[in-house]
Amino acid sequence: YAKNQEQFQLLSSVENIFPSQFKAIFAAKERAESHAIFKDMPGKKGEENYDLTFRFDLLKEFLPPKSEKKRDTAKSQKGDKGASDSKDSINVSVGVYPKAFLETTRSIFKQEPLSYSFLLRRIITFIRRIFTNEKETDRGYPTKMTTLKAFLILKFLYYLGCIKPEKHKVQKEVKVDARYEEFFTEHQDFFDTNAKKSVFMTGVLARHLLDIQSLNRGATPFRKRLNGLKLNPALINRIFTEAIEKLEQYDQNYYRELQSDIAQLMITGGLEELSNDEISYLFTLGMSLNKQFKTKKPEETENKE
Repeated sequence: YAKNQEQFQLLSSVENIFPSQFKAIFAAKERAESHAIFKDMPGKKGEENYDLTFRFDLLKEFLPPKSEKKRDTAKSQKGDKGASDSKDSINVSVGVYPKAFLETTRSIFKQEPLSYSFLLRRIITFIRRIFTNEKETDRGYPTKMTTLKAFLILKFLYYLGCIKPEKHKVQKEVKVDARYEEFFTEHQDFFDTNAKKSVFMTGVLARHLLDIQSLNRGATPFRKRLNGLKLNPALINRIFTEAIEKLEQYDQNYYRELQSDIAQLMITGGLEELSNDEISYLFTLGMSLNKQFKTKKPEETENKE
């Protein structure tokens, strides 16, 4: 409800929820949280690592129901070990979406359809603000954690049957590195086309480059080439090409197999069929998970955090 001129206005209600619906919610929650990418998150210095869990305060982070000029992203996992780590604290201005939050909550309890495109728009808009406000010393951590929280929400809603990512025409199968194949198979609900895979892997490549720049130069000038994560097919192609050029320039191109796989995926086309919001989010997800696919070379010094 909302207080309006000394009156309380009912904004949304949930009635006739059956035990089977509660059971479905808990089953979807457990299934979403079971993925390895949500496990063993780095905790506050001196404290244990923790696992991401789905709670409704995660939705509030992306669909704030109340007016707030500033928001601390660390608070969305309050109660989890490490959640108060200052590395995850970025103040950003946010909009107010009371009806969207309440209707999303209602749809969860009723297992009714939600707009995937609307949720993706809200998610990537919030992530862009986090990304823009990051400092060099953050090393991408706030963006990473926010992106993973968003993916947990999307996985939960998918397993609950509330969202269905858009399906695209079947493309020629392209085999990539086994580590990526395993990831795409596990999350095939969001990676059903070569285009989506190529965008994700380009994000991985870009983060590899940023890590090298941070380690060697103490700065990440390539961030400016990411256009504030407002991406489209043309920008993905440009980022891919420029990342390779920079790695070659630094004589630290340890990712030629990754680049070859991306190129093979891109050749099959399909980027133009994806929305700019989906492209931006999948790219950012790839950046956030790059360490899972890190290629360790004898001549490469790891960017230790």
